[in-house]
Amino acid sequence: MITSSLMVCADRVIRDAQTNNISVINIIEGITPEGLPLFIQRFMIFAFLERNIKEDPSQIKCTLRIKISGNKLLQSVIVVDFKDKERNRLIYEIGGLVIPTNGTFEASLLLGRRVLNKYELIVQPPRRMDVAKQEA
Repeated sequence: MITSSLMVCADRVIRDAQTNNISVINIIEGITPEGLPLFIQRFMIFAFLERNIKEDPSQIKCTLRIKISGNKLLQSVIVVDFKDKERNRLIYEIGGLVIPTNGTFEASLLLGRRVLNKYELIVQPPRRMDVAKQEA
């Protein structure tokens, strides 16, 4: 059975070409915007997937679904190719994401109807901006 032991959302995920090491930079733990809607220019998802090499196919189609307070923001099909390996490190970049409201943000990776993994964070209400009074 295909499983996922790790999923994280970050500003950047980098795979080093020489060492094949993964670096996850600026993990997004929560968002407190200055205002809404909020536009995030780059948003990346990293997931670690494993399979039983004898029972599971080498290529699968997963669905990435992003919601805020139950409302779907994005849904995308991702082809994951394990080749001849047991593990796959999925790196997925979203080139622009609009968050229209505050609430619970959820990024889920599904295989059919089964949730392989999900990452949740809270988008806070916008900060209250105090305007300094200027004397004339």
